[in-house]
Amino acid sequence: LPDYRTPMIKNVLRQVFNRSKTFVTKAGTIIFAGSVLIWFLQSFTPGFKLTELPGESMLSYIGTFIAPIFKPLGFADWKTSVAFLTGFVAKEMVVATLAVLNDISESGGFELLDSIRHTFTPISALSFMVFIALASPCIGALAAAKRELNSWKWMGFSILYQTGLAYIMSMIVYNLGSYIMR
Repeated sequence: LPDYRTPMIKNVLRQVFNRSKTFVTKAGTIIFAGSVLIWFLQSFTPGFKLTELPGESMLSYIGTFIAPIFKPLGFADWKTSVAFLTGFVAKEMVVATLAVLNDISESGGFELLDSIRHTFTPISALSFMVFIALASPCIGALAAAKRELNSWKWMGFSILYQTGLAYIMSMIVYNLGSYIMR
């Protein structure tokens, strides 16, 4: 075995800086690109006409189509449905999506909080958090899973299993919480 030595602080700091920079660059790029796509889908109608009303946008049509799936979980709003979909790009996109769809400015911490208070009840918010936390991970993690499993079939099973488990757990949280809070 080689001799073990205490790492030099300079090397540790350089390694931490380089890896942090790489992560922020990759995650920031994905989040930025996803935010631009969300903005585009929110700003144009299916006929590619510019709209100021988010309810007329392509994104609202997509969200409205899939929203009934989430009704048993307590969040059947089209905006939350779309936020879940963007979570496949990166989990961080969920918050960015809610901010873009609710037209929150850069100073938006408190504005987003107020907007979320109008969208969720405490139980549906908990249900949403459980679902997002347990649902299939982002594209980067799925790519790593595909590489490790070396099978599209097992990766597909992984997505269905994790999302199915998230759905069931979220439904239990929402229904049990609604029953208790009656």
